[in-house]
Amino acid sequence: MNLLLVVPYLPHEKIPHAGGQVVHQELRHLSKWHRITLIAAAHSSDGLAIESLRPYCAEIHTVKQTKTLGEKLWRVVQSFPIALLHPSVLKPRIRRSYDLTRTVHRLLREKPFDLIQIEFTDTARFFRQPLPLPSVLVAIDVLEKPARRRLESSHGIARWLRKTDYRRTVRLEEHIVRLFDRVLTLSKHDADLLARLYPKTSVSVLTYGLTRQTTYKNEPRGKDLLFVGAMERMVNVQSVMFTVEKLLPRLWREFPELTFTIVGGNPAPAVQELPKRDSRIRVMGFVPEVETYLASAYAFVAPLFVGGGIIIKIVEALAAGVPVVTTSVGNEGVEATPGEELLQEETPDGLTEACLKLLRDPDFRDRIGEQGRQFALRKYSWEAATKFLNQQYEELVSAIKTR
Repeated sequence: MNLLLVVPYLPHEKIPHAGGQVVHQELRHLSKWHRITLIAAAHSSDGLAIESLRPYCAEIHTVKQTKTLGEKLWRVVQSFPIALLHPSVLKPRIRRSYDLTRTVHRLLREKPFDLIQIEFTDTARFFRQPLPLPSVLVAIDVLEKPARRRLESSHGIARWLRKTDYRRTVRLEEHIVRLFDRVLTLSKHDADLLARLYPKTSVSVLTYGLTRQTTYKNEPRGKDLLFVGAMERMVNVQSVMFTVEKLLPRLWREFPELTFTIVGGNPAPAVQELPKRDSRIRVMGFVPEVETYLASAYAFVAPLFVGGGIIIKIVEALAAGVPVVTTSVGNEGVEATPGEELLQEETPDGLTEACLKLLRDPDFRDRIGEQGRQFALRKYSWEAATKFLNQQYEELVSAIKTR
């Protein structure tokens, strides 16, 4: 099948965030079955990364992603004429969606495709009408969910602003999902939510495979708690700061040798300052091999309170056999069994007690880790994901042909 795949970043093997790693694996597996034309945003320094994707793509088309301050300023200047109609394009993320949309329309005029698949709902914000071919949207996150949680946690004037933002988000998401023949979410929870919010949408659940090899064995070296995530994202910064301020003081009273390791690219300034507060906190930044840290961690701690979709970093930790301590938000898309495949709590006291239970009882820690690992290996398979996607494609193409 001649497939047009649209991604808001370049999905190469070394991309430093979990969403990109998932799409990289998806591209590799789909390329065995289809002729893929990739449209993606890329930096001017991404030449080697683009070349690494050519074995999986018939064609690669990129839109420029700004990186340096000079590039960003020049892009703002270039965006002013467009901003007269779409003021939001002055934001780099929004301008990226605009440029991707223009490239899609250009290629659709120039070449025949059997089907188009777009990754991430926000990528399609500038599409105005249904596309002239079978179309799939992979809604890796449901936009309404984090907007609702931000609204629920706000007060005063901030709540009024959040309410406006929430309504705008719901209108945008409803417009986007109804343009597509099929919307794929990464969990049943998100599929049910989309179907309830936007009843006329055709929704199915896509369970991705694992993003990393899991042939290594988790063997903790001391008592080290681990967090992994893109550290420029506020939801991850908040999770780390919550751990430092609400959990670690009590954990250190009983286990003063405990360390906390934070792995993830572009750490915010507040995160970079943490080792100055206590040398038992380590901020590693981007690392090429996260497996090294997963293999030696005693537990993975992710107190997440805002988010949407499946939390891929939690799936990776489970697959590595690392016991996970998280919240209902962290487990929402993963759908592991609390108390058996991970530990789930909602309050500082509950999360602290869950960590202490693992620290005090190594046998319990090993049992939770192994049950979590078996769950992840059983549920997340690329062979099953590819088969499911191929079935979706065939169904949509056949439906168009019989109209």
